[in-house]
Amino acid sequence: MNIGNLTRREFGLAAGAFSVFAAFGKDAAERPVVRFGAFADSHYADKDPQTGGSVADSVYYRDSLAKVKSFVETMNSRKVDFVIELGDFKDDSGGREPTLRHLEEIERSFAKFKGPRYHVMGNHDFDCLKPEEFYARTPNDGVVPKRG
Repeated sequence: MNIGNLTRREFGLAAGAFSVFAAFGKDAAERPVVRFGAFADSHYADKDPQTGGSVADSVYYRDSLAKVKSFVETMNSRKVDFVIELGDFKDDSGGREPTLRHLEEIERSFAKFKGPRYHVMGNHDFDCLKPEEFYARTPNDGVVPKRG
């Protein structure tokens, strides 16, 4: 398993196993605590909201940028060890070029975290981009993503 290309399922299984080990492993009280922040499904794009029958069915694409900025400020103030973005970082913005601009814009906000940061790719991250285009703009600290 390459952390640069974890699926959501692989991440969930690894995080669950880590949590069980941390909670019940030998000498758990003597080990340092690892604190991290995680978020998913920001779907950032510069386009009008998609509203559904309820708030849960609605997507406010432009609001995502402010939410990521707030997340990063909170994680920096709490001095977490790392942050991870769990997929659907951006959404299709009407073609390759605008999507690349929006991906770079939201990554600039995420990059203000003062520590390692990681991405797990979601289906919307590849809706109009090749994987290598996405990976080139969303580095995982210390990890070289598998190409292919």
